[in-house]
Amino acid sequence: MYQQLLDLMAAMPAGNTTAILAAKYHAHEEAAVRCVVFTTALSVVTTPVWSFLLTACL
Repeated sequence: MYQQLLDLMAAMPAGNTTAILAAKYHAHEEAAVRCVVFTTALSVVTTPVWSFLLTACL
């Protein structure tokens, strides 16, 4: 049970902290924002797929 939860958490998108820290330290802010947006949009598809695979295979 806990292993499935950890696996699903690892599939989650990058957090907003990535963009906030990039802005604070002036380090590739636009790339950090793109990463957050892209991974969040991608997680709409990948999270249900991972959830299905984890429950079906284990």
